[in-house]
Amino acid sequence: MTLLRGAFRGMALGAVAAALVCAAYSSQGLHTGIRLLDPLIGVALVLLSLALVNGILGLAAAVIARALRLVARHGPASAAAVLGRIAGLARLAGQPVTSAVIGIVLIVWATPSSGPLAVLHGLFYFEIPIVGGALAGLLAGAGVAWSRNRPVSSLPGTARRRQALTAVALVPALLVGGTVGAWAAMPGFGDPLVHEDPGALAKIPRLDLPDPSQPGPYRVVAVSYGSGSDTHRPEFGAQATWKTPTVDASAALPAHDSLTDAYERWYWGFDTAHLPLNALAWYPSDAPGRLPLVLIVHGNHDAEESSDPGYAYLGESLASHGMIVASIDENFLNGDVFFDYGGVEMPVRAWMLLRHAAQFAAWNEQPGHPLAGRVDAQRIALIGHSRGGEAAAAAAMIEDEALPIAGMPATPAGLGIRAVVAIAPSDGMYAGPDAPVSLRDLDYLVLQGAHDGDLPGFSGLGTYHRVTFSGGNHLKVALYSERANHGRFNSVWDFGDAGLSISWLLDRGSMLSPAEQQRLAKTAIGAFLARSLQGTTAYDAFFQEPRSGRQWLPADVVETHWESSTRTVVQGFTGGTRPETSGQTNGFAASGARDPGLRDGGQQGDFAAWLRWTTPATYLVPLDASVAAQAAGSSSLVFSLAPAGVPRESMDPVIQLRMVDGRTAELRVAAVAPVRPLLPAQLWKAAGLGDRYLPGEQHLSPVDRLLQTYRVPLVAFGLGSLRPAAIASIGFRFPGAGEAYLDDIAFEA
Repeated sequence: MTLLRGAFRGMALGAVAAALVCAAYSSQGLHTGIRLLDPLIGVALVLLSLALVNGILGLAAAVIARALRLVARHGPASAAAVLGRIAGLARLAGQPVTSAVIGIVLIVWATPSSGPLAVLHGLFYFEIPIVGGALAGLLAGAGVAWSRNRPVSSLPGTARRRQALTAVALVPALLVGGTVGAWAAMPGFGDPLVHEDPGALAKIPRLDLPDPSQPGPYRVVAVSYGSGSDTHRPEFGAQATWKTPTVDASAALPAHDSLTDAYERWYWGFDTAHLPLNALAWYPSDAPGRLPLVLIVHGNHDAEESSDPGYAYLGESLASHGMIVASIDENFLNGDVFFDYGGVEMPVRAWMLLRHAAQFAAWNEQPGHPLAGRVDAQRIALIGHSRGGEAAAAAAMIEDEALPIAGMPATPAGLGIRAVVAIAPSDGMYAGPDAPVSLRDLDYLVLQGAHDGDLPGFSGLGTYHRVTFSGGNHLKVALYSERANHGRFNSVWDFGDAGLSISWLLDRGSMLSPAEQQRLAKTAIGAFLARSLQGTTAYDAFFQEPRSGRQWLPADVVETHWESSTRTVVQGFTGGTRPETSGQTNGFAASGARDPGLRDGGQQGDFAAWLRWTTPATYLVPLDASVAAQAAGSSSLVFSLAPAGVPRESMDPVIQLRMVDGRTAELRVAAVAPVRPLLPAQLWKAAGLGDRYLPGEQHLSPVDRLLQTYRVPLVAFGLGSLRPAAIASIGFRFPGAGEAYLDDIAFEA
C-alpha cells in the first residue's frame, strides 16, 4: 500500500464515517415516532446517495473510457497518449473510494435546502466535523500505510513491533479526530461575564417579600383537555380530563401543496378546519374564591416535538400561588420538515388563545364542572414565548379593539386581559388588522437573554415601546438577563436556539442551566402576575431594581427598563427631538437623537439622546412649571441610561439639581445604583460561524443597548422633603470622555 493511496482511502473512510454519524444525529428532527427509525433514515439517505453517485460515476467512467479507447485507437499517437491519461482519470473517478469522496462533497456543499433532498442539506452545518473526520482519516490511512511499508526484521517479536509502529502512526489521527470531536461536543468556552461589584451590591437592601420562585401555599391539581380524538398524545385523546370542541381556522391559513397536505392529515389526523383546543392545565384545589386565569402559549419549534409540556414548571408554580393555568397546544401551527407558515399564521395563534380563554369562561358557567364558579374571566394574563410572545400581545389587542380576523368567526368578547408576558418574543411577524401590535392600559413584561441564539436582537422592545397608558395603575417592564438563552425558558427546547443542525455550534459555556433559567422565569413572571392579577404591587420594587431581589435569582446580571402609568415625563425625545433643542448641551463634541438599535441591525422603536464628549460635559433640562405641577405627588426622579461606545465602557455621571430659590444639589448615580457596562455575548463557539450558517440574520454588534432605568429618591439629594415644584432644572454631568444614550427623564410617585 503506497502512502498516497493509503492516505486517500483513509480520508474517504473518515469523511463517510463522520457524515454517517452526523446524519444520524441531525435526522432526529424527523420525529417519525419510532426512536431508532429517525437516525436510520439519515444513515440510509447518505448511503443511498453515495451508492447513487458511485453508480453514476462508475457508469460514466466506463462509457468515457471506452470512447477514449476508440479515439486513441484510430487517432494520432500524440492524442492517444493524452486521451489515455484522461481515460485513467475517468476510471479513477469511478472507483468506490473516489466516488465516496465526490459524493460527500456533493451532499455537504451542493444539496438544495428545500425539496426532497432538504434532509441531506442538514449535513452542510456539520462540515467542520466531517472535514475533521476526513483529515483524521487521511492521517490514519497515511500512518497505517507508512507502518506497513517500514522494513521490520524477522526476529521474534516482529508482529508486536509492527503493531506498536502502527499505533504510533495513528497518534496524529487520534489527536485531530479527538480535538474536532471534543470541540463539537463541548458547550463552549463562555464569555468574560460582567460581575456585580460586591461592595455596591451590599448597599442595595434586599426586599422582605416571599420568594415568587418557590412553591406557594396551595395544592395543585394537574389535568388536560382536548378533542378526545388525538392519535399522538393520549392526554388530549382518550385520557383527556375534559373534552373540548374543534374550531375552524381554514379561512385564515394558506393551503398546503398536495404532498404536505397529505402528510399533515396523516400525521395529525385533522385539517385546519378542525383544529383542536388542547392544553395541559393546573389549578389550586384549595384556593378560595374566583381565581385569575393564565394562558401560556409556545412559539415555533419542530411541530412533531410537543412544546406545551415545556412550561409545566411555570404552570405548577403559578397554580400553587392561586392561579388557574393552561399551557396551550399549538404545535400543529409550527413548522416541520415539509412546511413552515413563516408567520402568516400569527393571527390564528392569537385567535386560538382567545378561544381557550372563552372555553374557561364557559366552564365557569357550567354546573358540575370542577371550575364552575372558580374562573375570574376579568383577571386574565397571557404568556407567550418566541412567536407565541407576539401572538399573546396580538390576542390582547384583538380582544381589546374587537378586531375581526378575515374569514374567521368573531373573537370572544368581554374578557378582562390585564397582563401580557412575552418571553423572547418576535415582533413584526403579525400582519393582521392594526399591525404592528400595540397595547394600551394593561401590564406588559418582556424577558430577553443576551445569549439568545434564535432572536439575537431584543425585538420585544418594539412592542414594549408601543404599550401606552392613559391612566390607572399599570406597569411595563423590559427585563434583560446576561446569561439566558432562547430555549431554556422551555424545558423541551433547552439549548436548541438555532435548530438541531446548528445549535451545537452555539457557545453554551456562559449560559444559565435549565434549572437556573426556569428559576429566573418563575421569579420574574411570578412577581409580575402577583402584581397584575392579585394586587401585590410591592413587587414593583423588584422590577425597578432587580438587585433588591437577588436572593431569588440565579448567579446572573439582570437589568430592567421600565415605566409606570403614574409617570410624569420631563423629556422623552419622542419623535427624534434633539437634546440641544429641548435642553442645553454644554461641552459635548457631538449630540443628536437616535434609535439605539438592536445588535441584529433592527430598531428598538424609540429615540434617545445620543451624547459624545471628550472632556467633561453637562446636559441641562429646564423644568417647566406645568410639568412640575403634574408631578406634585412624585417622590423620585427617574431616567434611562446606557453606554453608547465600546461594550466594556463604564460611566459615572452626576445628577445636578438647581432649585427655584437658587440652591443646588448633586448626586453621583453610582451612589444610588452603579451604572453597569453593556452585556456583550459571544453567541457562537468561533467568530464568523453565525455569518456562515445563518447569513440572513445580521450580527452587527455583540451587544443590545438596553437603556437601564434608574430611580433616584428626591430625599437622596439631602434637601429634605424635596418636591418637583421646587426644582428649576435637572442636569447630567458626564466626567472624562465617553458616549452615552440618555432618555425618559421623568418623575415617579
